[in-house]
This record gives sequence, C-alpha cells and structure tokens, in this order.
Amino acid sequence: MGGSAYLDRGCSYEMRVRSLTFYTSSHELAVAGGAFSAVAVPRDANVGTFSDQMIISLRSAWLGHEAGSLLAAPVAAFMAAEGDAARGALLFSLFAPTDTCSLLSSSETKNYLIVSALEDVVRPGGADRHRQGWGVGSGLGGPTDSGLR
Repeated sequence: MGGSAYLDRGCSYEMRVRSLTFYTSSHELAVAGGAFSAVAVPRDANVGTFSDQMIISLRSAWLGHEAGSLLAAPVAAFMAAEGDAARGALLFSLFAPTDTCSLLSSSETKNYLIVSALEDVVRPGGADRHRQGWGVGSGLGGPTDSGLR
C-alpha cells in the first residue's frame, strides 16, 4: 500500500494505491480534501493526474479502447460517473496503438503531456565486441559484426 498527497497544476489530490499482484493494483483518489473513492478502472491500468485530468494507461482493452492506449478524462466527472457507459463517454484517447506503433512512455512539463511512441520496432540485430570480453554471438543473434566500435 502506498499513498501520496500532491498539488498538480493547481489541483489538490490524495492517491492511495494497493498492489494486488505485480501487474495489478487498486486505486483510491480524494480530490481537494474530500473522501477517498475507488477509481473505477481495470486493475491492470496505471492511473495518474495532469491538472484536472485523470490519465489512464491501459494494459488490457477497456470500454472500447485497445490495450496499450493512453486515455484522459476530467477527474471530477470521471469520479462522479455512474457505470461504465458514463465513464466511457468521458474518455479521450491521447494515444491508441496500431499494429506497428506502441506507447513507450509519457512524461510531463509544466503545461504539456509528452507522449513517446515506438514505431516499426525491430529486434536488435546483434552485439559488438567489448574490449573486456563481450563478443559477437553473445546470444542476441543477428549479423556477426554490427560495425560498431
């Protein structure tokens, strides 16, 4: 169990997170000193805030959004919504994966949410020699000499 109280671009939050398994957790949120309420998202989703928006990163498909999506919704409306239909109507897709593009990370500046994605990622082709004993063919596969020095 972990918790934090923080001010996010003028919005006051308290978040409690309980890890259930390595990839699953339950989230509770209190807005502006109010009572804690469960955040109604899949247990394998990651939850955060950005100003007055809830940011949700999905590991599995949910409410018509694919696994790997990054979503936003107004915190107050999302927490007050009754049922999945009402919550789903509030969700805005910041990133949706494709067959060749996946979410790498997101980070924040004062006024922006920066989304980084990987497109057409291919497994690395091999390793180059290291003067202290690394060698080509160290189990990564690929060409015998990558040309790196």
